[in-house]
Amino acid sequence: MDVKKIRHRPAATVGTVRESHQVDRRNWLAVVKVVQELAPKSAEAEKTRDFWYALYVRPRFEKLVHYQLAEKGYETFFPTYVSRRKWSDRVKSLCLPLFPGYVFCRFDIRLVD
Repeated sequence: MDVKKIRHRPAATVGTVRESHQVDRRNWLAVVKVVQELAPKSAEAEKTRDFWYALYVRPRFEKLVHYQLAEKGYETFFPTYVSRRKWSDRVKSLCLPLFPGYVFCRFDIRLVD
């Protein structure tokens, strides 16, 4: 039986980095670049100088946070992809987050309490 080693993905919160989880700068810049290219652009957001922020959220709760922020009126970006997973009795298509543990949100940081 082959045992695969799983590489731990670094985690960070907005504005701070925990000592136990250092962010790899190259990976972080790649994430920011992808978000800037794929994120929807609105003319109103350009006028008000709102910026996109990567919010670190509890793993496997990305979709819930996305819906809650959208309900409150924030512009969110939550890219997903479809993955086929095989179990012993069936094959199922799952919609998984492209960036696990992160939800992207556009807002003016000066107006957040």
